[in-house]
Amino acid sequence: ADRVVVRGGAGTGKTMFAIDEAFRYARSGKTVFLTCYTKALGTWMAELVGDEEKITAQSFHAYLHRIVSDRDRLYEIPPEASDDDRMELFLPRIACDAIIESEDLLEAFDVLIIDEAQDLLLDTYREAFDALLAGGLSDGCWRMFLDPNQNLFTGMNRDVVDELRRTANFTPYILSENCRNTAKIATFAAQGAGLRTDKVETPGPDVEKSFCRDSEEMRRKASRYIKRLLSEGIPCQDIVVLSPRVLERSCLASGLEEDVPATLEDRGGSTRSDRTIDYATVGSFKGLERPFVVLVDIDELEGGPGRLNLYVGATRARVQLGAFLDSRLEETWSDAVQQHVERMWEDEQLDG
Repeated sequence: ADRVVVRGGAGTGKTMFAIDEAFRYARSGKTVFLTCYTKALGTWMAELVGDEEKITAQSFHAYLHRIVSDRDRLYEIPPEASDDDRMELFLPRIACDAIIESEDLLEAFDVLIIDEAQDLLLDTYREAFDALLAGGLSDGCWRMFLDPNQNLFTGMNRDVVDELRRTANFTPYILSENCRNTAKIATFAAQGAGLRTDKVETPGPDVEKSFCRDSEEMRRKASRYIKRLLSEGIPCQDIVVLSPRVLERSCLASGLEEDVPATLEDRGGSTRSDRTIDYATVGSFKGLERPFVVLVDIDELEGGPGRLNLYVGATRARVQLGAFLDSRLEETWSDAVQQHVERMWEDEQLDG
């Protein structure tokens, strides 16, 4: 099929399938644009692609920024524009105009592959994709890999999805087996997000969940948890601390406790060492993974953003998860666990 939408939960292998598809088309001589929303994931995919000249791998906004910058049109973005308007309105529209005006860029790619596509289904983005892809989205060759449960950046416009259904005649596929997380991590994430648990067969240790009265207690408990991991021989590079907040607003803004033999640094910082542990926002780390994840600053579960942050953050862990939540969420969490049990029981009855 020329046009395919692959839907799957966290850990079902969407990113690896996307990269495999990019290489498959490149080997057949096709030019491929492999893209995503987050800068970190785009950088990681580019590293995997290496020097394969048929594949352009970059986050979507970084690619659009390069187009606009190369053509000296950044001045067209109003300096007073909000970050959201810059990303969702001005940058894609100015880039789209530049693409249409350029013989080199118009329909430059034979194949479009979008990972984490739920973040890039806005109308302004669609126009840019249409211009870049030979045949456009209606008649061109493309693959979209998505998980609606990870719509953290609210980039999924139902009108765009409906238009693709009407005009593109795409083939849907579903990935249902979680290949990344252990069963206990997957269950924890599903409980907090109000979802059913995907099929998972990997055993693993219990999720270390802790409720904390205030930011100081959370800092203390998270520090002790990290200290224990390090004492067990876990290398710093296998650990990442994730939060819905930037480091300056986190419970760990002042760093780990002094007796922890490691320091925190924003992911991608310039003072890396083997005693440095990465810190990242949940959103910036979406699409990536680590063996050990320490999830902090979880103080909301009732609304969509709170559940999304917990789900996305928790499912970055391959081996073990430590989760530190505000104590005000204890009753909410108990209700969520009970509701998850009821959902899974209903599924078993239907399957039986």
